[in-house]
Amino acid sequence: MKTIALLSTGGTIAGVGPAGESIGYQSGKLKAAQLLQQLKKKNNKVNLICEDICNINSDDITSEIWITLAKRIMELSKTVDGFVITHGTDTLDETAFFLTLVLKNPKPIILTGAMKPATSKNPDGPKNLGGAISACHELAVNNKKKNPVLVYFGGKLYNGFSVQKCSANQLKPFGDLYPEKGYIRSEKDYKFPPYYFDIKNINKLIEVPVFYFNADCPTAILESFSKTKGFVIAGGGSGEISTSIAKTILPYKNPIVFSSRCHHGYVNLNKSLVKNHKGIRINSGNLPPQHAAILLRLCLSTQQNPAQIFSLFL
Repeated sequence: MKTIALLSTGGTIAGVGPAGESIGYQSGKLKAAQLLQQLKKKNNKVNLICEDICNINSDDITSEIWITLAKRIMELSKTVDGFVITHGTDTLDETAFFLTLVLKNPKPIILTGAMKPATSKNPDGPKNLGGAISACHELAVNNKKKNPVLVYFGGKLYNGFSVQKCSANQLKPFGDLYPEKGYIRSEKDYKFPPYYFDIKNINKLIEVPVFYFNADCPTAILESFSKTKGFVIAGGGSGEISTSIAKTILPYKNPIVFSSRCHHGYVNLNKSLVKNHKGIRINSGNLPPQHAAILLRLCLSTQQNPAQIFSLFL
């Protein structure tokens, strides 16, 4: 019998509110053991152990919690065969992306959550949790030498490296950044990161904000961004910005990553907009702004040199 650790972080799946209602609830009220009690169908082939990492709305997730979660997975990997992590959907993709970058883990890791609270009419949490446990067990039985971080939601498995929340309301809110491939169908669809960051001696990541570009946006706000260790610009189209923004950031010496506010697509650095710049300018490739920020935070927190930072972005 395989042992799977259920690690709870809160979120809507653990939310409690007015009976039968899907709004007006408070996230992160139920413990991991209580979530298991809601399962209508138990998996008798799995030995489940429960642990609460935190119990929050996922919008309150911090790098300290990410690192605590990752280090706990490292510790438990010696004794368990897989992990299921319950999480709020708003930042679930960011946690999944972070874990893919810091864990060289041969055990399967699957994140899941819910769009409706546990006290709503026909909550989706129990079905998602049950499906995640079954998928994790199947991967553990197959005993792959290298399992990726995955997200299970609405009957589908997504790659934790490229998954993104695409809807604020649908019961199946997640999609892949490469929509032509859709959800994972086979081993060859997995995209493993080509590098990992050592966080054993880190308790907190350096902060990296995201500047959201919009037409005729003011440049004054960028003064606060210049004081950071680095930041990301969510530009238009393929990471484009206005000439006024481009002129403002030319003297900034901190690393700046150009990404796109579009849902998917590849970002190319427009060299005409950053000509004669004073710092590091990087295109995010396929990474959305929130993922680019995590990668830059890890680069800065682990003291990567400028050349390494540039090479780590896809």
